[in-house]
Amino acid sequence: MTRIVSPARSADGRPVPPINGLPRPVPRTGTLAPWIACAVAAFVLLMLIFVLQNGQSSEVRFLGLRGQLPMGVAMLLAAVAGVLLVSVPAVARLVRARMLAGRVAPQTTISAEQTGPAA
Repeated sequence: MTRIVSPARSADGRPVPPINGLPRPVPRTGTLAPWIACAVAAFVLLMLIFVLQNGQSSEVRFLGLRGQLPMGVAMLLAAVAGVLLVSVPAVARLVRARMLAGRVAPQTTISAEQTGPAA
């Protein structure tokens, strides 16, 4: 995704002409990716600390199955299952909406009647 500002400027400060009447997109600088990587790494580190601090064993029963799991792992699995339970229908809805939007998109072809007689 690109940000759009108006008017765009070249390296020497002169305004750059628009493309098809729209302002030119500003190129990305690439500084967001390291921040996202740091945030993900911090989150993974916090989850690792959570699992290691909650190591006491607990009995887990689900749909007739029974087992022993560390409490931190059981809670982490429950959280992951909750995220999947919410995100899978949301992604399916987005995909369906995009498919419907693609079918309804207006046709931009020009018929022979619109262009007039051939020269």
